[in-house]
Amino acid sequence: MAIGGSTREAGREPARRDRRRYTQVKDVMGHVAIAVMANATFTDIVAALRRFKVGAVAVVDGERRVLGVVSEDDLLLREVEAARQDAAAYDGDGRAYDRRKVTGTIALELMTSPAITVTRETSVREAAALMHHHRIKQLPVINPENGRIVGTVHQSDLLKVLEGHDRVSKWAETGAGERPAPGEAR
Repeated sequence: MAIGGSTREAGREPARRDRRRYTQVKDVMGHVAIAVMANATFTDIVAALRRFKVGAVAVVDGERRVLGVVSEDDLLLREVEAARQDAAAYDGDGRAYDRRKVTGTIALELMTSPAITVTRETSVREAAALMHHHRIKQLPVINPENGRIVGTVHQSDLLKVLEGHDRVSKWAETGAGERPAPGEAR
């Protein structure tokens, strides 16, 4: 007989209650990898961002290995810095400006490198922590054996898991998910 009317064993949570811990990037990622080649021009990068309605693109080499990422922020930095030639060496967050980005004309010069990446087996929790810590909205997903891009995971993909977790948690908190043990009255 369970203590306190609960049929759960002490310390154990139903698997459905905490899907975030067990859900992996492969369960939520997009399987289309938005990427540009290292020699893509500023105009090509902007066109890709607009066409695919994303805020960043991976920069890849001829073997589709991720070299870095170019974000809207990277591109805007170039324009902002060009407008104020005598700017400070640091941006508002205390991060050093990469002068190479300011004068860059191709993806290889404009990108942030190394790219923050995940694999298909990375947990959703870990991916969310990386996004939060690095203030990024998407991560290239790579094959760890060869570094090739296999997809992209966005914050919105992770939020779907968290939204589902929230619904399951509320359902369980109401007691709707608990059943009395055989022979036990409620």
